[in-house]
Amino acid sequence: MIEKTPEKIFQDIKDVTAVAVAPGNANTNHYMRGMANGLILAEAIIEDKEPKYIEADAVNEFTVAQYQAEAQRTKSEQFHVGIFKVQCDRDILHAVIGIATEGAELLDPVKKAMFYGRELDMVNLDEEIGDILWYVAIYCEARGIKITDLMRQNNAKLKARYPEKFGSQQALFRNLAGERETLEQNDPHAKALSEPQPLKEVVPLAADDEEFAGPPTFDPPNKSMPGSLLRPATSAPVGNSPAPAGYKPKGFA
Repeated sequence: MIEKTPEKIFQDIKDVTAVAVAPGNANTNHYMRGMANGLILAEAIIEDKEPKYIEADAVNEFTVAQYQAEAQRTKSEQFHVGIFKVQCDRDILHAVIGIATEGAELLDPVKKAMFYGRELDMVNLDEEIGDILWYVAIYCEARGIKITDLMRQNNAKLKARYPEKFGSQQALFRNLAGERETLEQNDPHAKALSEPQPLKEVVPLAADDEEFAGPPTFDPPNKSMPGSLLRPATSAPVGNSPAPAGYKPKGFA
């Protein structure tokens, strides 16, 4: 075994650190970022200086930003509105319509698998999901925000709705006013999202519009509920009562 001097050991640590912090390594995932920060700390201790850690936001930020920028290269510059007076940003309109059409195309391979007996075409599903992501990138660029801004905003809303984990009561009896407040608190245009925003825990509303104290494990009474605050409205099954004929619950997303 070759003995190394302290200077050689320190140089080896610096060499490994240089590789670990390079783009494509430290920003690949949080595990790699943790390894890089550990080496940064070791180097700082030896040199008796403050470590300059790689922030969590740096992970995958470059990749997402690069994708958003690349998407702009392939967007259409045409806008045929004909006789219609469309008061909307062209790219936002393009993105919204495109997301809706690609979402419909997602159903085709599922239909063929369910009703025609074909194997579910996962490659086709991946393709359509990728197309939706392209439209999301177009939308974000038109709004002047990053895809990661929407990710943070959506995560804040879902944390407010489900503080611990998914629950049917929180999904069925959403406090839309509270969720809207959380969305506005995390609006990329209202406040920079570089710093975490405080989350307001959204407690589902009772049928009489009074908030329940404690965990949302209530069994609300079967009475009329205002549709502007609660979802679903009066046609929804409440508690353990059976669902009315023809009732279809709305999506939980």
